[in-house]
Amino acid sequence: MVDKFEAESRIIELRKKIKYYNDLYYRFAEPEISDYEYDRLLKELEVLESEFPQFVESKSVTAEVGNDLTEDSKTIPHKERMYSLDNGYSLEEVRAFLDKIAFEFNWGMFPEVTLEHKIDGFSVNLFYNKGRLQYATTRGDGYVGEVITRNVQTIISIPQSIKWHEPIEVRGEIYLPIKEFIRINEERASAGEKLFANP
Repeated sequence: MVDKFEAESRIIELRKKIKYYNDLYYRFAEPEISDYEYDRLLKELEVLESEFPQFVESKSVTAEVGNDLTEDSKTIPHKERMYSLDNGYSLEEVRAFLDKIAFEFNWGMFPEVTLEHKIDGFSVNLFYNKGRLQYATTRGDGYVGEVITRNVQTIISIPQSIKWHEPIEVRGEIYLPIKEFIRINEERASAGEKLFANP
């Protein structure tokens, strides 16, 4: 059993670590630890905050959603909120996530879902109107995204036009296949350039 003094000390330490890792991941794209290790730190902090609510801060890192916005970047509000995925390591956690969705949208019933293997890439929001790509943004804070249209236009597999003329937002993940990631890093190493941390 952890006493309140140990808990307070550990909570402060965890908040500092998580903030540090958040900055590396979201601001500099240079993660130092795996997603699993990060999730364990966050889960430990959540447990301590629930057991010792007197140490909960109004803007705790446990309540924040990752934010990839950079200072002075051009931003555009999303037409609909762009949610961040929660991690689930048990069926109970998956059920709690789906219950949260049902409650938030006031559906009154368990939502219908499809499952797929996780593609851990870079979230993107594409906005098309009259069949043409108008702009591309990051997830940002979920409400506003950073404009990355020029970068996205270099990706051959993303269509510049579609057969849909009504306004539509299309969300997905941008990622490199591992083989391509390795090839690019080999080229960068040969040129003496800094290696990419992940695909």
